[in-house]
Amino acid sequence: MGARLRSARKAANLTLKELAARVGVRPGTVVSWESGQRQPSVEQLAAFAQACGADVAWLVTGRSPETALAEQLRKLAAEVSSLSAALDRWAAERPPAYWGSPTELDSVVDEAVEEAFRQLRSVRNAPESELRAALSQALRKRLGGRV
Repeated sequence: MGARLRSARKAANLTLKELAARVGVRPGTVVSWESGQRQPSVEQLAAFAQACGADVAWLVTGRSPETALAEQLRKLAAEVSSLSAALDRWAAERPPAYWGSPTELDSVVDEAVEEAFRQLRSVRNAPESELRAALSQALRKRLGGRV
């Protein structure tokens, strides 16, 4: 992380003294971060990123926000694909009469959405309400509009 901190400071054309003043620490503290001897606190890292115009995720992980998002989307797509396949198998094994009333179907969909959320919490990057709505809509569509 130290090399990324140094790179961000230099890209912002800030001296050690200028950056330290903006973050509220001594220049020696910035040197210790950039050399990897110490780690900034979360608050200090946020102030550092703001002062340099850098992304906190990149400073910490070295991955661009786009790369991290693409990875999250890839994982989400794999989970949704797995859920879709399981739902296809479930629907194929049961005749429509088995599914019961629309209320029972709503219950099946709601349970599937809850299970999906238990599995997807670690990779979601959207508000929960948007993911719930998208999953519910996808499940209802997958059930052939029967819900």
